[in-house]
Amino acid sequence: VSVFTEGGYGKKIAISEFPLQARGGKGVLVFKETPTSGLIAGAAMINNEDIILLIGKNSICISATDIPALGRQSTGNIMIQTQVKNIVKI
Repeated sequence: VSVFTEGGYGKKIAISEFPLQARGGKGVLVFKETPTSGLIAGAAMINNEDIILLIGKNSICISATDIPALGRQSTGNIMIQTQVKNIVKI
């Protein structure tokens, strides 16, 4: 699973980090919002052969192998250097 924010942050999370939940589960945290990162712009199930297009004021294509594999609780790494929150969708 890959997650990207409006501020240009991104990370790849292994599906094994998501625990199975039964009925009545409250969910799990995937990302904690910070003033620089902004809200989640999009998330997608990916594999290493995929290419991701981040759409915004400055659009960019990123190979799935270039996205850092991090834990669920981490903020992520900067994929696009931006002054304002401008990633619209992936």
